[in-house]
Amino acid sequence: MASKPSPSKTPQRRSADPYATLKAGQKGRQSEASFFTNRDGTISVFRVSLLVAILGALLIGSGVLAFNVDQQSRRAPLEIRLPEGARQWGAPNVYSSTWRDVYYRVPGGDPQAIADFYDQRMAEHYGSSVSVRDRERCQRVPPVGEYTNIPDSRRGPDGNTFDPSFVPGESIPYLWRCMFDRSGLNTTQWTKVTIYPGVDSKDPNRNAFGDVVIVYEQRWQP
Repeated sequence: MASKPSPSKTPQRRSADPYATLKAGQKGRQSEASFFTNRDGTISVFRVSLLVAILGALLIGSGVLAFNVDQQSRRAPLEIRLPEGARQWGAPNVYSSTWRDVYYRVPGGDPQAIADFYDQRMAEHYGSSVSVRDRERCQRVPPVGEYTNIPDSRRGPDGNTFDPSFVPGESIPYLWRCMFDRSGLNTTQWTKVTIYPGVDSKDPNRNAFGDVVIVYEQRWQP
C-alpha cells in the first residue's frame, strides 16, 4: 500500500526588519499631537497664543473685579470702634451725601485714657505698633498744658498757651486729633476723631461738663 505523501510545509517569511513593529509604535506615538504641539511635533503657535490670551483675560478680569470691590468699600463712612461707655450725642450734622459729623459722649471719662485708646486704634489701622517711634499718632493741641486768656507776661512759664479768644468755662482747653485715612487711587475715605473734655453750658442739651466728647468727622467716596 502506497504511503500518503506528507503535506508540504510552507516556509514562514520573516520580517526583513525585526524592529519594524517597535518603530511603527514609536512613529504612531510621535504622530499624536499634544495641546501645545502639532502632529509633526512642532509648537502650535495658535494654541500657545490662545492659552496666553485666556490667562491674560482671567488676570485682567480678576484685577477689575478686585478694583471694583475696593472702590465700593470706600463708598461708605470709615467706622472706627468706639471706647467703652461711649454713646451718640444728638443727631449727626450732615453737610452732604458724603460728609458728616457725629458726636459721642463718654460720661465721667478720662480724656487722656480715651486719647490713648484711639492712639492704639491708629497703630492697628496703619499696620504698626504702639512701640514704633515714627508712626502716625494722635496729636495733642496744644502739645502741653492748656489754652488760657492770660498773657504770658502775667503768668510766667507755666506751660500753657495764650489765646486771646479763649473763654474760661466755655472754650475747649485742649484736645486731641486722630486721623484715620483709607483714601486710595482717586478715592476719598477718612475719619478724623477729635477728643476733648466737655465744657459747661447754660443750654442743658449742650452741657457736657464732666464728660469726654468725641467727634467723628467723616468723608467718603460718592
